[in-house]
Amino acid sequence: MEGAVLDENGECAVGIYLLPLVDGGVDIDLITAEPVPDAFTEFVLGCLCAAIVSGYRLKQLRMLRDRGHLVANRYAVEVPAEPVWLKTAIRLCAEKQWPGVVVDEHAVTVEPFWSMTVSTPEPRRTTTFFCEAPSQGRSGVLVGVKFPPGTTREWRGSAQAVLCEAVGMWHRVLFRGRKPPHEVFTAPPGEPVLEEGVVTFQGTGGSFAGVKKDTPVAQEFRPINFKDFWDRLHRAAEACRQLGEMLVTETLPPSLRFDFKAAEWPPEKDGRVKFLGGRLLRPEALMGVEEKQAARYLWVDGKVPVWVNLKVCGVDEHHTYIQVLFNPDRLTNDDTRLMYQQEGYPPFSTRGPPGGAPDRKVSLPPRKPIKRNTHD
Repeated sequence: MEGAVLDENGECAVGIYLLPLVDGGVDIDLITAEPVPDAFTEFVLGCLCAAIVSGYRLKQLRMLRDRGHLVANRYAVEVPAEPVWLKTAIRLCAEKQWPGVVVDEHAVTVEPFWSMTVSTPEPRRTTTFFCEAPSQGRSGVLVGVKFPPGTTREWRGSAQAVLCEAVGMWHRVLFRGRKPPHEVFTAPPGEPVLEEGVVTFQGTGGSFAGVKKDTPVAQEFRPINFKDFWDRLHRAAEACRQLGEMLVTETLPPSLRFDFKAAEWPPEKDGRVKFLGGRLLRPEALMGVEEKQAARYLWVDGKVPVWVNLKVCGVDEHHTYIQVLFNPDRLTNDDTRLMYQQEGYPPFSTRGPPGGAPDRKVSLPPRKPIKRNTHD
Protein backbone atom coordinates (compact mmCIF):
# COMPACT_ATOMS: atom_id res chain seq x y z
CA MET A 1 0.00 0.00 0.00
CA GLU A 2 1.28 3.47 -0.77
CA GLY A 3 0.08 7.03 -0.37
CA ALA A 4 1.19 10.62 0.09
CA VAL A 5 0.69 13.56 2.44
CA LEU A 6 0.41 16.97 0.73
CA ASP A 7 1.58 20.28 2.11
CA GLU A 8 -0.49 23.48 2.08
CA ASN A 9 0.54 24.15 -1.55
CA GLY A 10 -0.80 20.81 -2.71
CA GLU A 11 2.65 19.42 -3.37
CA CYS A 12 3.73 15.93 -2.36
CA ALA A 13 5.84 16.43 0.77
CA VAL A 14 5.89 12.92 2.26
CA GLY A 15 5.38 9.53 0.66
CA ILE A 16 4.19 6.62 2.79
CA TYR A 17 4.76 2.94 1.96
CA LEU A 18 3.16 0.22 4.07
CA LEU A 19 4.36 -3.36 3.66
CA PRO A 20 2.22 -6.02 5.43
CA LEU A 21 4.28 -8.68 7.22
CA VAL A 22 3.40 -12.34 7.49
CA ASP A 23 2.78 -12.04 11.24
CA GLY A 24 0.11 -9.37 10.76
CA GLY A 25 2.42 -6.42 11.44
CA VAL A 26 3.27 -3.61 9.04
CA ASP A 27 6.65 -2.28 7.93
CA ILE A 28 6.46 1.51 7.38
CA ASP A 29 8.63 3.69 5.16
CA LEU A 30 8.31 7.48 5.04
CA ILE A 31 9.80 8.96 1.85
CA THR A 32 10.98 12.57 2.25
CA ALA A 33 13.00 15.02 0.17
CA GLU A 34 15.75 14.96 2.82
CA PRO A 35 16.53 12.18 5.27
CA VAL A 36 16.41 14.53 8.29
CA PRO A 37 12.77 15.39 9.19
CA ASP A 38 11.67 19.02 9.09
CA ALA A 39 8.70 20.54 10.94
CA PHE A 40 6.18 19.20 8.46
CA THR A 41 7.52 15.64 8.45
CA GLU A 42 7.70 15.77 12.27
CA PHE A 43 3.98 16.55 12.20
CA VAL A 44 3.38 13.58 9.89
CA LEU A 45 5.45 11.38 12.18
CA GLY A 46 3.31 12.48 15.14
CA CYS A 47 0.19 11.48 13.23
CA LEU A 48 1.81 8.15 12.41
CA CYS A 49 2.62 7.47 16.08
CA ALA A 50 -0.98 8.27 17.02
CA ALA A 51 -2.17 5.86 14.31
CA ILE A 52 0.10 3.11 15.68
CA VAL A 53 -1.42 3.48 19.14
CA SER A 54 -4.95 3.64 17.74
CA GLY A 55 -4.29 0.45 15.80
CA TYR A 56 -3.40 -1.37 19.03
CA ARG A 57 -6.33 0.11 20.96
CA LEU A 58 -8.94 -0.86 18.37
CA LYS A 59 -8.08 -4.51 19.03
CA GLN A 60 -8.00 -4.04 22.80
CA LEU A 61 -11.20 -2.16 23.67
CA ARG A 62 -12.77 -5.13 25.46
CA MET A 63 -9.60 -5.78 27.48
CA LEU A 64 -9.23 -2.08 28.35
CA ARG A 65 -12.84 -1.98 29.51
CA ASP A 66 -12.43 -5.09 31.67
CA ARG A 67 -9.30 -3.64 33.30
CA GLY A 68 -10.96 -0.30 34.03
CA HIS A 69 -8.95 1.76 31.54
CA LEU A 70 -11.72 2.64 29.07
CA VAL A 71 -12.88 5.62 31.11
CA ALA A 72 -12.90 9.38 30.66
CA ASN A 73 -9.90 10.25 32.83
CA ARG A 74 -7.29 7.94 31.26
CA TYR A 75 -5.85 6.78 27.94
CA ALA A 76 -4.06 3.42 27.84
CA VAL A 77 -2.77 0.83 25.38
CA GLU A 78 -1.04 -2.55 25.56
CA VAL A 79 2.14 -2.66 23.46
CA PRO A 80 4.97 -5.17 22.84
CA ALA A 81 7.69 -2.99 24.37
CA GLU A 82 10.18 -3.15 27.23
CA PRO A 83 8.89 -1.30 30.35
CA VAL A 84 12.14 0.33 31.52
CA TRP A 85 12.86 1.58 28.00
CA LEU A 86 9.35 3.04 27.77
CA LYS A 87 9.82 4.90 31.06
CA THR A 88 12.92 6.62 29.69
CA ALA A 89 11.26 7.37 26.36
CA ILE A 90 8.15 8.89 27.96
CA ARG A 91 10.22 11.04 30.32
CA LEU A 92 12.33 12.40 27.44
CA CYS A 93 9.29 12.97 25.21
CA ALA A 94 7.66 14.90 28.08
CA GLU A 95 10.78 17.06 28.50
CA LYS A 96 10.79 17.67 24.76
CA GLN A 97 7.06 18.59 24.71
CA TRP A 98 7.16 20.77 27.84
CA PRO A 99 10.65 22.30 28.45
CA GLY A 100 11.25 22.79 32.18
CA VAL A 101 8.75 20.11 33.17
CA VAL A 102 9.18 18.45 36.58
CA VAL A 103 9.20 14.63 36.50
CA ASP A 104 8.58 12.62 39.68
CA GLU A 105 9.05 8.87 39.25
CA HIS A 106 7.37 6.49 41.68
CA ALA A 107 8.31 2.91 42.48
CA VAL A 108 5.54 0.33 42.40
CA THR A 109 5.22 -2.97 44.21
CA VAL A 110 6.19 -5.13 41.24
CA GLU A 111 9.29 -4.39 39.19
CA PRO A 112 9.86 -3.37 36.43
CA PHE A 113 6.54 -1.52 36.35
CA TRP A 114 6.31 2.15 37.32
CA SER A 115 4.33 5.36 37.69
CA MET A 116 5.52 8.86 36.77
CA THR A 117 3.92 12.23 37.59
CA VAL A 118 4.68 15.13 35.24
CA SER A 119 4.06 18.76 36.25
CA THR A 120 4.51 22.12 34.58
CA PRO A 121 5.09 25.24 36.75
CA GLU A 122 3.25 27.94 34.77
CA PRO A 123 0.44 27.26 34.21
CA ARG A 124 0.26 24.59 36.92
CA ARG A 125 -0.77 21.32 35.27
CA THR A 126 -0.14 17.67 36.18
CA THR A 127 -0.67 14.25 34.71
CA THR A 128 0.49 10.74 35.57
CA PHE A 129 1.96 8.18 33.19
CA PHE A 130 1.88 4.56 34.33
CA CYS A 131 3.07 1.11 33.29
CA GLU A 132 1.35 -2.13 34.32
CA ALA A 133 1.67 -5.82 33.59
CA PRO A 134 0.18 -7.00 30.27
CA SER A 135 -2.85 -9.26 29.92
CA GLN A 136 -2.42 -12.88 30.94
CA GLY A 137 -0.39 -14.80 28.39
CA ARG A 138 0.84 -11.66 26.63
CA SER A 139 4.31 -10.11 26.57
CA GLY A 140 5.04 -6.40 26.71
CA VAL A 141 3.28 -3.87 28.94
CA LEU A 142 0.11 -1.89 29.43
CA VAL A 143 1.13 1.77 29.38
CA GLY A 144 -1.05 4.82 29.73
CA VAL A 145 -1.72 8.29 31.10
CA LYS A 146 -4.36 9.43 33.60
CA PHE A 147 -5.63 12.94 34.24
CA PRO A 148 -6.99 14.76 37.30
CA PRO A 149 -10.58 16.12 37.18
CA GLY A 150 -11.01 19.29 35.17
CA THR A 151 -8.12 18.62 32.79
CA THR A 152 -8.38 20.79 29.66
CA ARG A 153 -8.65 19.19 26.24
CA GLU A 154 -5.41 20.90 25.17
CA TRP A 155 -3.42 19.39 28.08
CA ARG A 156 -5.03 15.99 27.55
CA GLY A 157 -4.11 16.05 23.85
CA SER A 158 -0.51 17.04 24.61
CA ALA A 159 -0.09 14.23 27.14
CA GLN A 160 -1.58 11.67 24.77
CA ALA A 161 0.85 12.90 22.07
CA VAL A 162 3.77 12.26 24.47
CA LEU A 163 2.54 8.71 25.10
CA CYS A 164 1.99 8.05 21.37
CA GLU A 165 5.44 9.36 20.42
CA ALA A 166 7.14 7.12 22.98
CA VAL A 167 5.19 4.05 21.82
CA GLY A 168 5.84 4.89 18.18
CA MET A 169 9.58 5.02 18.83
CA TRP A 170 9.56 1.30 19.58
CA HIS A 171 8.48 0.55 15.99
CA ARG A 172 10.73 0.41 12.95
CA VAL A 173 10.20 3.55 10.83
CA LEU A 174 12.42 4.79 7.99
CA PHE A 175 12.84 8.29 6.60
CA ARG A 176 14.03 7.87 3.04
CA GLY A 177 15.03 10.47 0.46
CA ARG A 178 17.59 10.98 -2.30
CA LYS A 179 20.34 10.18 0.17
CA PRO A 180 20.72 6.82 1.97
CA PRO A 181 17.76 6.01 4.26
CA HIS A 182 17.81 7.58 7.70
CA GLU A 183 16.34 5.10 10.18
CA VAL A 184 14.82 7.33 12.85
CA PHE A 185 13.21 4.46 14.74
CA THR A 186 14.41 0.87 14.92
CA ALA A 187 12.76 -2.09 16.62
CA PRO A 188 13.92 -2.57 19.25
CA PRO A 189 15.70 0.81 19.42
CA GLY A 190 18.78 1.82 21.37
CA GLU A 191 18.77 3.95 24.50
CA PRO A 192 16.75 7.18 23.95
CA VAL A 193 18.62 10.46 24.58
CA LEU A 194 17.30 14.04 24.42
CA GLU A 195 19.74 16.45 22.73
CA GLU A 196 18.79 20.01 21.68
CA GLY A 197 15.10 19.21 21.66
CA VAL A 198 15.44 16.05 19.58
CA VAL A 199 15.16 12.47 20.86
CA THR A 200 17.89 10.27 19.36
CA PHE A 201 19.12 6.76 20.14
CA GLN A 202 22.48 5.48 21.32
CA GLY A 203 23.57 1.96 20.51
CA THR A 204 21.30 -0.84 19.37
CA GLY A 205 18.52 -2.33 21.42
CA GLY A 206 18.71 -5.94 22.49
CA SER A 207 16.17 -8.64 21.77
CA PHE A 208 12.87 -8.50 23.61
CA ALA A 209 10.19 -11.19 23.80
CA GLY A 210 7.41 -8.68 23.17
CA VAL A 211 8.62 -7.73 19.68
CA LYS A 212 6.86 -9.53 16.85
CA LYS A 213 8.85 -11.98 14.81
CA ASP A 214 8.75 -11.93 11.02
CA THR A 215 8.16 -15.68 10.85
CA PRO A 216 5.11 -17.05 12.69
CA VAL A 217 5.25 -20.31 14.58
CA ALA A 218 3.75 -23.08 12.48
CA GLN A 219 0.57 -24.58 13.94
CA GLU A 220 -1.21 -27.79 13.10
CA PHE A 221 -4.23 -27.45 10.82
CA ARG A 222 -7.53 -27.30 12.72
CA PRO A 223 -10.85 -27.30 10.83
CA ILE A 224 -13.49 -24.72 11.76
CA ASN A 225 -16.63 -26.02 13.46
CA PHE A 226 -19.86 -24.19 12.56
CA LYS A 227 -21.34 -24.35 16.08
CA ASP A 228 -18.14 -22.92 17.52
CA PHE A 229 -18.12 -20.23 14.83
CA TRP A 230 -21.74 -19.30 15.60
CA ASP A 231 -20.97 -19.17 19.33
CA ARG A 232 -18.03 -16.84 18.68
CA LEU A 233 -20.25 -14.54 16.65
CA HIS A 234 -22.77 -14.50 19.51
CA ARG A 235 -20.14 -13.65 22.15
CA ALA A 236 -18.38 -11.07 19.98
CA ALA A 237 -21.65 -9.33 19.08
CA GLU A 238 -22.72 -9.11 22.73
CA ALA A 239 -19.29 -7.70 23.66
CA CYS A 240 -19.72 -5.21 20.82
CA ARG A 241 -23.13 -4.16 22.17
CA GLN A 242 -21.72 -3.70 25.69
CA LEU A 243 -18.86 -1.62 24.31
CA GLY A 244 -21.32 0.46 22.30
CA GLU A 245 -23.36 1.23 25.42
CA MET A 246 -20.30 2.98 26.85
CA LEU A 247 -19.83 5.12 23.74
CA VAL A 248 -23.32 6.11 22.51
CA THR A 249 -26.14 8.14 24.02
CA GLU A 250 -28.88 5.62 23.21
CA THR A 251 -29.94 2.60 25.28
CA LEU A 252 -29.05 -0.55 23.33
CA PRO A 253 -31.57 -3.44 23.55
CA PRO A 254 -30.07 -6.93 24.14
CA SER A 255 -31.78 -8.31 21.01
CA LEU A 256 -29.26 -8.17 18.13
CA ARG A 257 -29.58 -7.92 14.37
CA PHE A 258 -26.78 -7.69 11.80
CA ASP A 259 -26.25 -5.30 8.87
CA PHE A 260 -23.71 -6.55 6.34
CA LYS A 261 -21.62 -3.84 4.70
CA ALA A 262 -21.78 -6.05 1.61
CA ALA A 263 -25.29 -4.70 1.01
CA GLU A 264 -23.50 -1.65 -0.46
CA TRP A 265 -21.43 -3.67 -2.93
CA PRO A 266 -22.06 -2.92 -6.64
CA PRO A 267 -25.10 -5.00 -7.71
CA GLU A 268 -25.52 -7.28 -10.69
CA LYS A 269 -27.86 -6.27 -13.51
CA ASP A 270 -30.86 -7.75 -11.72
CA GLY A 271 -30.11 -5.68 -8.60
CA ARG A 272 -28.77 -8.53 -6.52
CA VAL A 273 -25.35 -8.59 -4.85
CA LYS A 274 -22.86 -11.39 -5.50
CA PHE A 275 -22.07 -12.56 -1.99
CA LEU A 276 -19.70 -15.15 -0.50
CA GLY A 277 -19.76 -18.50 -2.28
CA GLY A 278 -21.34 -16.96 -5.39
CA ARG A 279 -24.71 -16.49 -3.66
CA LEU A 280 -26.86 -13.79 -5.27
CA LEU A 281 -28.77 -11.85 -2.61
CA ARG A 282 -30.96 -8.78 -2.57
CA PRO A 283 -29.23 -5.95 -0.62
CA GLU A 284 -32.17 -5.86 1.80
CA ALA A 285 -31.57 -9.54 2.62
CA LEU A 286 -28.24 -8.48 4.12
CA MET A 287 -29.82 -5.95 6.50
CA GLY A 288 -31.41 -6.70 9.85
CA VAL A 289 -30.24 -10.33 9.71
CA GLU A 290 -30.84 -12.68 12.66
CA GLU A 291 -27.80 -14.13 14.37
CA LYS A 292 -27.86 -17.72 13.08
CA GLN A 293 -28.50 -16.55 9.53
CA ALA A 294 -25.61 -14.08 9.85
CA ALA A 295 -23.32 -16.97 10.79
CA ARG A 296 -24.61 -18.95 7.80
CA TYR A 297 -23.94 -16.04 5.47
CA LEU A 298 -20.30 -15.98 6.60
CA TRP A 299 -19.94 -19.77 6.23
CA VAL A 300 -18.90 -21.13 2.81
CA ASP A 301 -18.41 -24.92 2.77
CA GLY A 302 -16.32 -24.87 5.93
CA LYS A 303 -14.52 -21.64 5.06
CA VAL A 304 -15.02 -18.24 6.71
CA PRO A 305 -13.41 -14.80 6.32
CA VAL A 306 -9.98 -14.50 7.95
CA TRP A 307 -11.18 -11.38 9.79
CA VAL A 308 -14.61 -9.92 10.56
CA ASN A 309 -15.06 -6.50 12.17
CA LEU A 310 -18.19 -5.77 14.21
CA LYS A 311 -19.44 -2.40 15.43
CA VAL A 312 -22.74 -0.96 16.63
CA CYS A 313 -24.30 0.97 13.76
CA GLY A 314 -27.96 1.49 14.69
CA VAL A 315 -30.77 0.98 17.16
CA ASP A 316 -34.56 0.94 17.20
CA GLU A 317 -37.23 0.13 19.79
CA HIS A 318 -36.57 -3.61 19.64
CA HIS A 319 -33.03 -4.32 18.40
CA THR A 320 -29.40 -3.23 18.43
CA TYR A 321 -27.87 -3.40 14.95
CA ILE A 322 -24.30 -4.60 14.44
CA GLN A 323 -22.44 -3.79 11.22
CA VAL A 324 -20.48 -6.70 9.72
CA LEU A 325 -17.40 -5.93 7.61
CA PHE A 326 -14.98 -8.46 6.10
CA ASN A 327 -12.68 -9.10 3.12
CA PRO A 328 -14.43 -11.48 0.67
CA ASP A 329 -11.11 -12.41 -0.94
CA ARG A 330 -9.55 -13.81 2.24
CA LEU A 331 -11.26 -17.04 3.35
CA THR A 332 -9.83 -20.03 5.19
CA ASN A 333 -10.92 -23.40 6.55
CA ASP A 334 -8.08 -23.44 9.11
CA ASP A 335 -9.01 -22.23 12.59
CA THR A 336 -5.37 -21.43 13.41
CA ARG A 337 -5.19 -18.87 10.57
CA LEU A 338 -8.08 -16.75 11.81
CA MET A 339 -7.15 -13.28 13.04
CA TYR A 340 -7.94 -11.74 16.45
CA GLN A 341 -7.13 -14.92 18.36
CA GLN A 342 -6.23 -12.75 21.38
CA GLU A 343 -9.77 -11.36 21.64
CA GLY A 344 -11.17 -14.81 22.39
CA TYR A 345 -13.57 -15.23 19.46
CA PRO A 346 -11.61 -15.32 16.18
CA PRO A 347 -12.10 -14.06 13.49
CA PHE A 348 -14.30 -11.40 15.12
CA SER A 349 -13.05 -8.05 16.37
CA THR A 350 -15.25 -5.57 18.23
CA ARG A 351 -15.04 -1.88 17.34
CA GLY A 352 -16.67 1.24 18.73
CA PRO A 353 -18.82 3.70 16.76
CA PRO A 354 -16.73 6.38 14.99
CA GLY A 355 -15.88 9.28 17.29
CA GLY A 356 -17.31 7.63 20.39
CA ALA A 357 -15.51 7.95 23.73
CA PRO A 358 -16.57 7.48 27.37
CA ASP A 359 -16.33 11.24 27.92
CA ARG A 360 -17.71 12.16 24.51
CA LYS A 361 -20.59 9.88 23.59
CA VAL A 362 -22.03 10.01 20.08
CA SER A 363 -25.55 9.52 18.81
CA LEU A 364 -26.28 6.75 16.34
CA PRO A 365 -27.76 7.83 12.98
CA PRO A 366 -31.51 7.30 12.46
CA ARG A 367 -32.26 3.85 11.08
CA LYS A 368 -34.06 3.72 7.75
CA PRO A 369 -36.84 1.11 7.35
CA ILE A 370 -35.88 -1.92 5.25
CA LYS A 371 -38.06 -2.59 2.20
CA ARG A 372 -38.25 -6.34 1.71
CA ASN A 373 -38.78 -7.86 -1.77
CA THR A 374 -41.49 -10.47 -1.27
CA HIS A 375 -40.95 -12.04 -4.72
CA ASP A 376 -37.50 -13.60 -3.94
